[in-house]
Amino acid sequence: FNNFLADMGEVPEGLTLERIDGSKGYAPENCCWATNHEQALNRKHPRWVPVTVDGVEYPSRSRAATALGKTTYELFGT
Repeated sequence: FNNFLADMGEVPEGLTLERIDGSKGYAPENCCWATNHEQALNRKHPRWVPVTVDGVEYPSRSRAATALGKTTYELFGT
């Protein structure tokens, strides 16, 4: 626990631990603090299709829209 605390710090209010890449372990470089909404967007879903916006690839249209501060309709027109 002490090593974890040194790496990640105290839990910020309203956040939980998330793995950036769910297929990798809980190493400090693969972990961050995230809201429940952010974690839900990071789940793998069989219907998600990666999209590229301005040269950046996102795992889904909703993830791209959220990252860019837009709705999926504003970004993709649907």
